[in-house]
Amino acid sequence: MKEKSFIITENTESINALKTMKVFIDTLEEDLYSWKWIIIVAHNCLQNFMVSSLRNGNNMKILEKKSTKDWHNEFIKRMKTKIEDWESPREKLDLFLNIYKKIKSNKMLISKKLEADKKKDEAIEWLIMHRNQFIHFVPSTFLIHVIDFPKRMILIMEIIKFLVSESNNIIWLNNRDKILAEKLINELIENFEKLDQNYALEAKTT
Repeated sequence: MKEKSFIITENTESINALKTMKVFIDTLEEDLYSWKWIIIVAHNCLQNFMVSSLRNGNNMKILEKKSTKDWHNEFIKRMKTKIEDWESPREKLDLFLNIYKKIKSNKMLISKKLEADKKKDEAIEWLIMHRNQFIHFVPSTFLIHVIDFPKRMILIMEIIKFLVSESNNIIWLNNRDKILAEKLINELIENFEKLDQNYALEAKTT
């Protein structure tokens, strides 16, 4: 029997998220519910790129405080003990908002940190709120207005574009992946800009 499996890397995870966003954008005209999946995937995509831009070959900058402390202590221990005495502490990724704060901090100074503004910060809060609302859905009925969603997504994509094309802090397994990511990002920004224009036009005519 042929083995069924697939491989995930930092690069493929992020690129596939970009591809998936494009798939759901194409279905928006017939089903606005696709915004749910765009937001969930965008959250995943941005988190992957933020993590990739902070790693620099190890996970110390992307883990929560306790995990970072445990690994720091383990590294010190490994300098004094034999391999058979080494342990691997549990790794727990830091919270999304903490990771976002890190890409705006001196933790990015090896290359270039994100110069965010109030609008981008608000877009991040919007993304987290809606993603959590969809992922941790509590049975209820509520109406979601999407007219401002494209504007928010343009800001999210600008942050992703900075990480991929300007931070110079992501380790790419090959240059083809970077070129593909940049192409997909530009296409997504164009798609969201067109949606924003269409939504604004529709609002004026109704």
